[in-house]
Amino acid sequence: MDFDEGYRLATEHSNEGVVIVSGNKRLFANQKCLELAGYHTVQEFDKIPFLSTVHPDDREKVKEIIKKRQSGKPAPS
Repeated sequence: MDFDEGYRLATEHSNEGVVIVSGNKRLFANQKCLELAGYHTVQEFDKIPFLSTVHPDDREKVKEIIKKRQSGKPAPS
C-alpha cells in the first residue's frame, strides 16, 4: 500500500470529520464529516456557504486566512 492509498483509507474511515476546502468550495468531506453536518454527499454539503459552517467567533479569522491564501501570501494551515 502506498502513502496516498493509506492516507485515503485513514481519512475515509476516521472517527473525526475531515474536509478539504479550496477557496469557498469543499473538494472532499469524509463520511464522518457529512454525518456530523447532516448531509449525505459533498455536493449537497457544498450548496451551503462555507463560512456558515465556521463558528461565528472564528469567521473573521477564517476570512482573513482565505484572503491571504488567495492572494498568495503566507497563511496558517
